[in-house]
Amino acid sequence: VGMAACSSASSINGSAGPCHAASFGASPPVIPAVASSGLVTPSPAVVASPPLASPCGRSWNAQGPTSEKDPSQWRHEVLVHELASWESAAKVVMRTSGASERAEWDWYRLRQALAQAQADRERGTKQSHCGVRASSREVVGEQSTALACASAITEKLCFATEARHWTVMQGGARFSQVWIGLFAEVVDLVPGDPKVDSLLAGVKTTSLFNALAVAFHVAVLDSRDAPETLGERQECAAQLVETLREIAAKLRPSELDILAPWLRRPSFCALIAATPGSGSLHVPCLSVVLALLANPTLFTLAHRTDSHENILLAAANLLVVPCIARVKDSTGSDRESDSLQRLECRIATLEFFCRCLATSPRLDVVLQLRGAPTIDDEPVDTVLQRVVFLCHHELLCLKLHGVNGGPCGDTTLRRMSEMRLRCAELALMV
Repeated sequence: VGMAACSSASSINGSAGPCHAASFGASPPVIPAVASSGLVTPSPAVVASPPLASPCGRSWNAQGPTSEKDPSQWRHEVLVHELASWESAAKVVMRTSGASERAEWDWYRLRQALAQAQADRERGTKQSHCGVRASSREVVGEQSTALACASAITEKLCFATEARHWTVMQGGARFSQVWIGLFAEVVDLVPGDPKVDSLLAGVKTTSLFNALAVAFHVAVLDSRDAPETLGERQECAAQLVETLREIAAKLRPSELDILAPWLRRPSFCALIAATPGSGSLHVPCLSVVLALLANPTLFTLAHRTDSHENILLAAANLLVVPCIARVKDSTGSDRESDSLQRLECRIATLEFFCRCLATSPRLDVVLQLRGAPTIDDEPVDTVLQRVVFLCHHELLCLKLHGVNGGPCGDTTLRRMSEMRLRCAELALMV
């Protein structure tokens, strides 16, 4: 319709011209619960003996304070389970591909770093119960341990990215998501911050966030891989999007600058420019970019990108009316109809532009945005014009079908009516 979409010669399907990325699906696997009953019947001798008195007045047994259990223990068990899954998947890929692991991927060093980090947390918990403040040397030790974990993860992820081992990349992204989700404090300790890098004593390293960003761009835009591995690449890219969402949720808006490498290549634009469908990544990508653009620096970076790589223009294309898909009717001819996936995309897009309006220094920077004034002597709609047309479209559909599913009470129409009402509300908000 005139508003430029992403074009890249190295799109995910390897085709030149306009970038139509394949619809990605496959949500990440759910971490199985790691539970332990811990119910052991004590012997009479143990029951008869009184508990030891701690210096801070609490009763202690051999495993720590009797009043409560360290909550970091179960989180550590979940993390170790996730590491075992990643390691087993990596070894299977290595044996299948015939490649030799670089120093056996140094899994032992990562396990040791995780064990040391857990020991530091348990020591800190005991000290806090006793009212003892951790020394500066202990604090630096905890930070160095977290940096060692991040460095080991980064090394494995970079090696998998160079070798195009999509399953291993997905496992590394999944492990990073679980690690950051369970221990949010490690977000402030990953390499990349000059203050943090000073703790590495001159050791050269790559930021974990940058390594994840490179893996994401390779999974979406690289065209050197065989078509038969497309499914693995789709799952890998979907997992990397979920990992970025976890990271962005743990950072303040002013700290999101560290995620700028995720926006320096048109990967998000390629995913958003694809045709919405079942299992596509439009909604996850828009929600992640919505969180990133809460930072003014990242908003400026995205807004000033060339039109064929601009995320805002690619998102605006989802507001085109009618946004429809062609299906076959009973006679076999083409019939136009809307879809739930497209409605979900329109809702996510309107929420995305609401965030852009909140971050932008001027409203017209967003509302008057368009790729070019005219294309083929035809005027191009601005974002505001498309929002207005979309609002009229949704209100007209609500007038025709109502909000109760029509005369037959169709559940699909009822659900679509609720989504159309949400679209109209967001459009009026804009």
